[in-house]
Amino acid sequence: MILSNSKSENMIKHFGVLHGLNAFRSRYKRTVIGRIWEASNYLIFVLIMGPLFGTIFKTDYIEFTYYLANGLLVWNVVNKYLNDALGLYVSSSGYILNTTLSYEHYSVSLLVSTLSAFSVYFVACCFVTLFLGKSIESTIYSLLFWIPLFFYLYLLSKIFALLAVLYRDCVPLLNSLLSGLAFFTPIIWHKEYLGDAQWVVNYNPIYPFLDTIRAVSMGGSPEWINIISQFYLIISALILVIISERFKHLVAKYL
Repeated sequence: MILSNSKSENMIKHFGVLHGLNAFRSRYKRTVIGRIWEASNYLIFVLIMGPLFGTIFKTDYIEFTYYLANGLLVWNVVNKYLNDALGLYVSSSGYILNTTLSYEHYSVSLLVSTLSAFSVYFVACCFVTLFLGKSIESTIYSLLFWIPLFFYLYLLSKIFALLAVLYRDCVPLLNSLLSGLAFFTPIIWHKEYLGDAQWVVNYNPIYPFLDTIRAVSMGGSPEWINIISQFYLIISALILVIISERFKHLVAKYL
């Protein structure tokens, strides 16, 4: 009996991690190649669209494919994290309404699930890097610069999850904004292509993180303006999370 209680307490304590891992595994349950599907779409897009757009933009297709691989890696993680956040509380309504688990458990669950997907994407990116004859050391070193991005997304996911429950119209609205943001983010194209309008990209809330990670991954150095922008974006998101905590008690009511 004591052992049983101890096991239950341990499972509750690590609910977020266990639930996140289970969510990632169940996505590809009964599939033949499992988690490889997570990387296959990424690899196909990069290895086909890289040379194609490299030719269209009249640039070296190897360098452009390398550029695209790193940019798309960041965007895939951002897009997955924030889209999944919109359904976080709704998909966990059974737990929320029938248990007293802290909402933090669900946020951790989403973080773990996204990190699992990221690990697959990252391995695929490393494969592309080696395939193109580039050094993998810079790509591995760039992992340090992923930490601010994941913390930023963790904070944003709390806001997105809450808005999706309190205002159901926010789900299609935020989905549309994310789709629009994809075109507003230099994933395929270079910021320099905008000429005198380059300043517009500086208002993109994802760009400072994307540009820093991609620059380091490709063997360059991050720009200080991007590091400072990351700091301000994280502080802003943290303030919004603190404000949103006042409305958390309404989640169970609106589910």
